[in-house]
Amino acid sequence: MRKKYACPACETNGENPRIETAAKPETAIDKGLAGPGLLAYIVTSKFAEYVPLYRLEDIFARQGFEIARATQSVWCGDVGDLVEPLYALMGDKVRDSHVVATDDTIMPMLSKNKTANARMWVYVGDDAHPYNVFDFTLNRGRDGPKYFLKDYNQVLLADGYGGYNGVVAGNGIVRAGCWAHLRRKIIDAEKAAPEIADEAIALVSALYVVEKQAKDASVEERLRLRLEQSEPVLTTLRERFLAWKEQLLPKHPMAEAVNYALGQWAELNVFSTDGAVPIDNNVSEREMKRVILNRKNSLFVGNARGGRTAAILASLTSTCRRHGCPTDGNSIKKQGSPTCKATLPQLRKTCGSRNAHAVSAHEFLRRFLLHVLPGGLVRIRHFGLFANRRRSAALERCRKLLGVTACIVPPEPPRRRCPNCTGIMLVVERLTCSQLYFHPSLVPAQPRRCSVDSS
Repeated sequence: MRKKYACPACETNGENPRIETAAKPETAIDKGLAGPGLLAYIVTSKFAEYVPLYRLEDIFARQGFEIARATQSVWCGDVGDLVEPLYALMGDKVRDSHVVATDDTIMPMLSKNKTANARMWVYVGDDAHPYNVFDFTLNRGRDGPKYFLKDYNQVLLADGYGGYNGVVAGNGIVRAGCWAHLRRKIIDAEKAAPEIADEAIALVSALYVVEKQAKDASVEERLRLRLEQSEPVLTTLRERFLAWKEQLLPKHPMAEAVNYALGQWAELNVFSTDGAVPIDNNVSEREMKRVILNRKNSLFVGNARGGRTAAILASLTSTCRRHGCPTDGNSIKKQGSPTCKATLPQLRKTCGSRNAHAVSAHEFLRRFLLHVLPGGLVRIRHFGLFANRRRSAALERCRKLLGVTACIVPPEPPRRRCPNCTGIMLVVERLTCSQLYFHPSLVPAQPRRCSVDSS
């Protein structure tokens, strides 16, 4: 509701009476209908809960209001553009890390007559820089990671993909290997050489026993344990790998695992000389599995801009999950960054049976959209779908869906004084500019259960 003001004193005296209209409320998207709560819900559903947009379209339609998947896709792109400065800042923070873990997977992109195999990369910062940043490229060439890491000169933790050799060549980057990949290759060849596999897995497991002991230790203490306990195991492993290489035929399945180990031996030994380097790259692989879940449900991205949007929004939801962003009222507005933490038990206590990680991502996105907005919208307590008053029936259905009180609340402008006589201006007309504000939870806190009368 926009109010129109007039000065009764000037009107009575006939001295240049003035009429003023309150400004329109700010929106997250310029001239858009979606408020921060709805935008955050759509983004979180797709990139934290992996619900494709066509399913969201059906969910909305069943409740009596229509939001086309094409409209939702445009909104996701607009949110991606809005938060891109934050995405760039997260990338800078990751490049400040001592250790960056990376991995990639296929991200199909629509192309003429078929889908092209584009790539989605992830870069995971260390504990001092806890940010997860995704990057979309059109192919698996080394140019993508080389551009992202162009100013980086510390430790890169990755698998045995040969493209990383071009990334680390000619700069100060130290490449570290992944023992989980090697162990997986040995297990895959176990049927071909069970005795060799059993001995190799036992030695690799001894390395992980040391890592389990040093899990909560300081970097210096972890390095000391590795030098004392892991170094002898590494020496034994190398001797056994060299002996097995002479024993096995070149095309033997186990020979491939042995050659992988010897070819990556320098990279696989980096963790024994630096206590801050993990023994494997599982942290980035776990984040990459979330992209795979989204790919399984959504199948592909439409174009390069859609891939870029997916990378930006997946980075935000993944980082929120890593931080456990708080759900209290004004913490984001007070601190202005996603680095504030809350423990998972606190989130579960606050959110009930709902997914605590998804809730934290939704809350952060909603509040960030509010934080970047100028004007009065930041002061509003509840946020959601902007709608016209004529859609009151749809709004009522939405209220029943949410199970909370929803109402049309006009933003109240401050008291206005006449510029001529400084008297109080009165409201003479109210223009329709209604907004629906509701609690950001678009799903019931408790699932509905069907009770059966046993009598």
